Amino acid sequence: AIAEHFTNEHTHVFGLPVPGCISPLIRCRISSTYFVRRHLPRRRLCSTLMPVIVSPQEPHIVTPLPEVYWPPELVHWWVR
Repeated sequence: AIAEHFTNEHTHVFGLPVPGCISPLIRCRISSTYFVRRHLPRRRLCSTLMPVIVSPQEPHIVTPLPEVYWPPELVHWWVR
């Protein structure tokens, strides 16, 4: 199911379990998200890490934390 999701650009998943053979020590899930550019520093994805809000309950929604709530140090790191 994970391979099918990653190879199809048009699928959306929420809380898809990651098999234990991929993440044996931590139980993980995969959820699709949507990025609103105006809520990101410089209105673009600039780095590999970002703060997100995660719903631990069904349907396991993940959403990026808007820039207005980021500490200045994180914004500086993000845009460098």
